[in-house]
Amino acid sequence: MAACSSSGDANLDVTLGTEAVTTTTSTVPESDCRAVAEHAIALLQGFVDEYGTLSIDEWNALDPPPDLGNIRDQVVQLAQAAVDLGCDPVTMEAALLESIDDLSGEGPVGEALAAAFRGDDPILGPPASVTTTTVVRDTRPTTVTVQPGDDLDAVLDQVAPGSTVRFAAGTHDFTEPIVVDIDVTFVGAGRNDTIISSSAAGMAVTFIGPGGFEARDLTLEHAGASPASVLLALVGPVHLQHVMVRGGVAGDDEAGGGHGVVFAFEPMEGFPERSDAERAGALVVEDAVITDNDAGGILVTGDAAPSIRGSTISANGRCGLCYIDTSAGTIEDTTIDGNQIGVQVTGEASPKLADSTVTANVAAGVSAEGRSTPNITRTTIDGNQTGVQVSGEAAPLISDNTITNSTQTGVATFGTSEPEIVANLIEDNADVGVQIGESSNPVVQENIVSGHRVGLAAAASSTPSLRRNDINQHAIGIQVGGEAQAEIIGNTIGSSAVAAISLVESSTGVVSENAIADATGVGIQAAGEASVEITGNTIENEGSVGISFADDADGIAADNQIRDRSIGIRVGGTTSPDITGNTIRASADAGIVFADAAAGRASGNDVSGDGAVGVFIGGTAAPQIQDNELTGNSVGLVLTDDAGGAVTGNTIQANMVGVRSIGRSTASLDGNVIADNVDAGAVFGDASTVRFERNSVLRNGQVGLEVSGSAAPKMSRNEVRGEGVYGVIYRDSGAGAAVGNRIVNYVYGIQLQGFATPALTGNTLEEIVLTSIIYIDSSGGPASGNSCAQSLGGGISVTAPANPTLSDNNCTLVGDVGG
Repeated sequence: MAACSSSGDANLDVTLGTEAVTTTTSTVPESDCRAVAEHAIALLQGFVDEYGTLSIDEWNALDPPPDLGNIRDQVVQLAQAAVDLGCDPVTMEAALLESIDDLSGEGPVGEALAAAFRGDDPILGPPASVTTTTVVRDTRPTTVTVQPGDDLDAVLDQVAPGSTVRFAAGTHDFTEPIVVDIDVTFVGAGRNDTIISSSAAGMAVTFIGPGGFEARDLTLEHAGASPASVLLALVGPVHLQHVMVRGGVAGDDEAGGGHGVVFAFEPMEGFPERSDAERAGALVVEDAVITDNDAGGILVTGDAAPSIRGSTISANGRCGLCYIDTSAGTIEDTTIDGNQIGVQVTGEASPKLADSTVTANVAAGVSAEGRSTPNITRTTIDGNQTGVQVSGEAAPLISDNTITNSTQTGVATFGTSEPEIVANLIEDNADVGVQIGESSNPVVQENIVSGHRVGLAAAASSTPSLRRNDINQHAIGIQVGGEAQAEIIGNTIGSSAVAAISLVESSTGVVSENAIADATGVGIQAAGEASVEITGNTIENEGSVGISFADDADGIAADNQIRDRSIGIRVGGTTSPDITGNTIRASADAGIVFADAAAGRASGNDVSGDGAVGVFIGGTAAPQIQDNELTGNSVGLVLTDDAGGAVTGNTIQANMVGVRSIGRSTASLDGNVIADNVDAGAVFGDASTVRFERNSVLRNGQVGLEVSGSAAPKMSRNEVRGEGVYGVIYRDSGAGAAVGNRIVNYVYGIQLQGFATPALTGNTLEEIVLTSIIYIDSSGGPASGNSCAQSLGGGISVTAPANPTLSDNNCTLVGDVGG
């Protein structure tokens, strides 16, 4: 509607609608003129309000249609009358313009009517009212062929529901949105031959229903720079077959378009509302190419659930397939390639992706966010930055996929997500096979994971369950850090260069029934402040350490089978774990090692091997070593450095040497059975000062007990029995005390040589073949209360310059006897 305009001094050309009236002015108060203008516009607003609540279908069905010309004429007449009475035309013009700008309407018809009266050009307004000159719509479906340049709107206004519009080969250019409001099929000559190209803002093609929409054998594209999506469908059914959809342009606002196909099953401003019943009908996309759209290739909203199969979704700016709200549907036999994100699922969406290929997407192949629950199965996910990323509260099922060659991570889970990651091949992803962070709680089971720096990595406060996976060819097979709490059960882990399983920082975990082979580094490692239960695992083949506790880590290692490692179990730092019931075989260096300032307990372990130490205690370690079987080793037990602790109730048997205590060790050995060792039962050297009490030292080669260097052990109430040469022998500057021991069946009971000066008190020597106690070289020291009565040979023999102090012994004296 045009406003009034002035011409000359007194004569005015008042243009309202299409009428022109000439008049002469006189003076009328401005307020009265404005009141007339407002009253005139109130007629327009009343018209808008009267019809604004109708749907577009109801508006079109009005018969006869409302007469917009009549209401315009009424406004013209009021305005003209005011000017005739002397209202200033400039004042009338301003008043009319202000009032017209305030016109507004509710609903699509009301908004369109208000826009029409304002003189706007709405993108989607109500269809023109039906007049006697309007072409009557066909009553029977037909097939109409459209050439480039033909009036498509006229065709859509005429054809009956169920008709087919056949687009000839060539490019069909449009500058306004194509609004489809009937059941119709668009057919082209082939998607490389027929192009429907629109430069319209907002949307190229919109299907608002009723009925269904089908498009096949053509390309739908948006051209130009105006923000727009290509195809919008508000209802079903929709069937896209052998089509290409391209060219969506995103605006500054994310809601500003840029999608290829939008299944908008939710209220949208400016579009008619649809009920669930009106939205019913299958949504099918097959053998389609959806490409080069700024935002999403296909956006699925509300509860839409399209079936997408046999298609290619490529080179879209944000996501190839984008699911939000409660949308669902299926994706089958489809290639999703080169998008920012291949498939993005958020809200509470639950699509199913199967038997497809997701490759070379910039950020992620598949992303599950919000509270979504997608199902991803039998799909090849290759060459993305991250294969599958899960965050928020999402709980997807990720099963039977091949996830390979990601530039960072195969599968990554964050937030409080709870994915199930089952039976996938996760291989050759650059950094991590499966990365678990934040408070994620995934189940990761029965996967094959190979060829990464870390196979499975859990951190932060995550709580993963890692079960029955086959994990091979990594620096670290499974790594758990932060405050993560992990279940690591029943996995097979091979060829780990640094560690098969590593728990560090403040993590906790249960590591049980795993089979670890060919781990050249550590089999299972607990470090930092980790606390771990390590039970029932098998660790075999050559490598450094089977199980390692380091730093301030704690926990238990129980009932594990460890074979062919350099060290079976190593406990270091300030740790104090419980090492119980393990079977350790053929360790190259040692079965169990306690080092640094470690403590803890080793009990009920069975340690045997060739060329190794059964239990080695060094540094200032002070563990409890009890009820173990240490057999078939080079040395059953070694104490060195400043080692302490208690060694009780162990069976140390059939080693080359049963016990070797050296350095400055101060441990206590009590109630052990030291038997059938090839060379000696126990050897004490250097500055060792151990307590050796109530032990049974039986049938140990040529020497029962040997003291050398400056060692000064206190050996009391032991039974030393055998068929060897020396029951007890002191060498060098050996000292200490031998008190109340029973020494049976040796050639020499106790021999002292070098500068040895121990105190021998209350020992009983039986079945000694030659001499019960013999001093040679410069040995000496006190000997009192010893008994040699049951010996076969001599009692005490002293050879100069030896100079012992002898008193109250029940032994015969042989040779030169001093003091």
